[in-house]
Amino acid sequence: MRGWLTWLTAFAGACYSPRPIGNCDVICGAAEDDRCPDGFTCGASGLCSVGGHACAGDTSEGFCFGSGIAKPCVPTVPLGSLMLTGDLNTDTDGRCISVDQPVQGPKLCVLAGERIVVTGPVHATGSRPLVLVANETITVSAMLDARSVRTETVPGAGASSCASPFGLSEGGIGAGGAGGSFQGSGGAGGSASSVPGTAAAAATAFPDHVRGGCPGGGGGEGTGSTLSEPGAGGGALYLIANKKIDVQAVIAANGAGALEALPDIGARLGAGGGGGGSGGLIVLEAPVITFGSATRLLAMGGAGAGGGASMELSKAGGDPDPAAAAPVSIVAVGGPGGRPDGGAGGNGSSLASPDGAAGIDGTTAGGGGGGGGGSGFIKLICTTCPDDSFVVIPPALR
Repeated sequence: MRGWLTWLTAFAGACYSPRPIGNCDVICGAAEDDRCPDGFTCGASGLCSVGGHACAGDTSEGFCFGSGIAKPCVPTVPLGSLMLTGDLNTDTDGRCISVDQPVQGPKLCVLAGERIVVTGPVHATGSRPLVLVANETITVSAMLDARSVRTETVPGAGASSCASPFGLSEGGIGAGGAGGSFQGSGGAGGSASSVPGTAAAAATAFPDHVRGGCPGGGGGEGTGSTLSEPGAGGGALYLIANKKIDVQAVIAANGAGALEALPDIGARLGAGGGGGGSGGLIVLEAPVITFGSATRLLAMGGAGAGGGASMELSKAGGDPDPAAAAPVSIVAVGGPGGRPDGGAGGNGSSLASPDGAAGIDGTTAGGGGGGGGGSGFIKLICTTCPDDSFVVIPPALR
């Protein structure tokens, strides 16, 4: 602060009118970084900015953002506000800047602006995670999601393709597939007659690169040769603002429920249910993060499908409901088993447990239910952070 007063004194001979200070407004000396206002740092460009890396010339790659696992650099940051609404495919959207990750993982779809405002619901799909970077602020006024949905063929943006254990089968009866794992472990698949259930992959530590959650495993075969389809993992959303992120709506990266059996000449009678996909990844990074009364951050697992039976096909597992009125009804509910002897699918992760529930065992000639998907990760990187009184499932890492 001493240097900042010195800077003002140097210009005392001129008429000075106080005004808000923004990134790249104040000239400084790189060797004298105390000449910037509080909260600003002198970059290699000779300009003050939040973090010292938001001005052209600070790096050879242009404008760079963030201190977490995503550190994207973009050639330019357009002035004004970038308004977002509608479906957004990270593989085909012309606004995406393709950026390599620092260590590994898929390329990122980066959208940059001086300010970014989510004005209407945004549903992000595609193979690349969605990263929003702003020189100043990001405002989420409507739902922003990279969730996977059971009825959609394209999963949430950046959902992983990591393998989850499939259910085994024997004699036309299948065990349930395991739920997908990420921060929480997926539920085990239910057993069927003499076919043992399938344990899920272990939960993981916070990833070292931006990626979504894992899909569940397919259910074991029943009569015929077709596997029950698992749910996809949730996608990945990463938001970075140099000043503030204000969230007044839902941000979701939920996994999908497993599909029901298709009525194709009884090919899945006795099949095991597929596992639900795990929740994905949500990261918010800014000096100040604020939430409103309608804020929800959700990275929950989808539910497992029920096992097929000797007389009836299995039923699909549910998707978590981001618009549900209360946390208990957000949870994805496992699909019922086929009558009379199929096992039900396991519920997805919940506020009470980051792990998905196990599928229920089938009896006699019924298939086992698929396991529910485990939770994903939510992380806040901030100096001034919101309290824990909001709906954040799973609880955020700090």
